Amino acid sequence: MQRIAIVGAVVVALMVVMWSPDYSMADKQQTPSTLELRVIAIEHKLANLEQMVGIRLDDDDAFRRIEAERDEAMGAAKAASLMSTLMTVRSQLELYQVQHQGQYPSLAGGWDQLVGSTDARGRVFAQAQSGSGTFGPYLRDAAINPLNGSSLVVESIDKIGPSVGWLYTQRTGELMAVVSEAQLTGLQLDPTDAVSY
Repeated sequence: MQRIAIVGAVVVALMVVMWSPDYSMADKQQTPSTLELRVIAIEHKLANLEQMVGIRLDDDDAFRRIEAERDEAMGAAKAASLMSTLMTVRSQLELYQVQHQGQYPSLAGGWDQLVGSTDARGRVFAQAQSGSGTFGPYLRDAAINPLNGSSLVVESIDKIGPSVGWLYTQRTGELMAVVSEAQLTGLQLDPTDAVSY
């Protein structure tokens, strides 16, 4: 697998060289022999690479393996980002609850109670406040679900879908990511962290 990753990186690097500013339209208008020399040099580098890692770059299976490995790595990165976001928001929900007489914030109308300053009853101040009796902000911005790019929160499982980022229960402070069934199973997400539509 490491060989495939190396091949993928080198192929991308070679493509960057071909489409770099040095390889401009002026180069394409040069005599055919100059362009042919450049192509031959790239083909030679690819042949050396094929020999070094032991696979042929024109092999469709090799490209499919490279793409599959890339997709798997991207999925794992998004899942890790999702878990990090969930941990952050969940910890801030708990802090909010401690500072607001045991009540969790309402997220039905948006993230205002977490991204703004509030009093002990959860009323959001129009402008940032500081001092005694002022709490928050708990988050810099609304939390975005990295798997679908949405920050929309719903409080009913009946309302989840592709445009919804989070399922939230205000009474308990439970927050779950909303994902597709394929993401839930493919990324092996824990059912306590995500719900599928």
